[in-house]
Amino acid sequence: MKVLHITSLDNRKSNGISVVVPEHVKNQSEIDEVAMLNCSNIQLQIPEDEINYKVFTNKDCPDGNLTKLPKPFNRPDIVIFHGVYYIYYCKVFKYLIKNSIPYVIVPHSSLTSFAQRKKRMKKLIGNYILFNKFIKNANAIQYLTIEEQRMSSTWKKGSFVCGNGMTLLSNSLKKVFPEKDDFHLVFVSRLDPYQKGLDILLEACNSISNLMREKNISLTIYGPDDCGGEKIVKDLVVNYQIDDLVTIAGPVYGAEKHKILTEADVFVLTSRFEGQPLAVMEALAIGLPVLLTPGTNIADDVVENNCGWKAELSVDSIAEKIIEAYNSRHLLTQLSTNAINYSKTTFSWDIIAQKTIGHYKELIEK
Repeated sequence: MKVLHITSLDNRKSNGISVVVPEHVKNQSEIDEVAMLNCSNIQLQIPEDEINYKVFTNKDCPDGNLTKLPKPFNRPDIVIFHGVYYIYYCKVFKYLIKNSIPYVIVPHSSLTSFAQRKKRMKKLIGNYILFNKFIKNANAIQYLTIEEQRMSSTWKKGSFVCGNGMTLLSNSLKKVFPEKDDFHLVFVSRLDPYQKGLDILLEACNSISNLMREKNISLTIYGPDDCGGEKIVKDLVVNYQIDDLVTIAGPVYGAEKHKILTEADVFVLTSRFEGQPLAVMEALAIGLPVLLTPGTNIADDVVENNCGWKAELSVDSIAEKIIEAYNSRHLLTQLSTNAINYSKTTFSWDIIAQKTIGHYKELIEK
């Protein structure tokens, strides 16, 4: 089976799609013939020893005519689009329809109701003119979680669920939480106040600020600025007068990020919508309990596997769960063990690749 992934990637480590798509391609390449076409006009900085597949760009077929690609990807058996709102995808789509080649769209949260409200008018016009046909003619939509599938139900399109994987480390896992006088929450993601729910998280901290001071509970927010979001977040901290409780610390990656996660007590993400947040998966994989809202799409799994807490997307609920997490300090070691076990059975790239390739084969056979 010849599989071609078409995507728009950059080299930002904070861009989850740019991190996970090459991993999907690399692991699927161990099973079948798989290649990637990047249409972003950005030269990707992927180490050569991590590339066991062909990489093309839109310069290889600028008009979307895949026949200009080298064999065998000039006529793939199936095409996988990552994301939705790229004009180049519509060029390729016309070629696929003409040649009866099946394709799958992996929206990475773009089709959820919350995401559709962001830049709503622009998306309404774009959908009407271009993207509705692209979406409705897909052989299937691949959602990363059941919750993402549910939140995208208005599209009424055949779909399946298969998520991202995670490289699981055999060492440096967080299994023991020492007794100490403080309780430290961490947030690691882009500073997009609306999508990531930082406005609600900070209001929740403000609502229990006296208790947080009394119990020595703190929150550190790590992440790169997103369209001016950092200033909004900093202004909220100042306006709520909680700068003694909340620290804005900038982006972290690699070993520094790993160290921060292993030293924290709880990871918190209060998103309105996500595909499948990589930062949450990283936290769980090292055994860090998490506090999540439904928009993260894995909050129910976290509760079911007893490795964290689910808060509703409201100030009162998030505040309540922060207090509940603090009062559950004696359970953190067990929650950590549960998180590691859950990650091993859910996020293994080998398992994800086999499952995804299986879905693609079913679509081709139809």
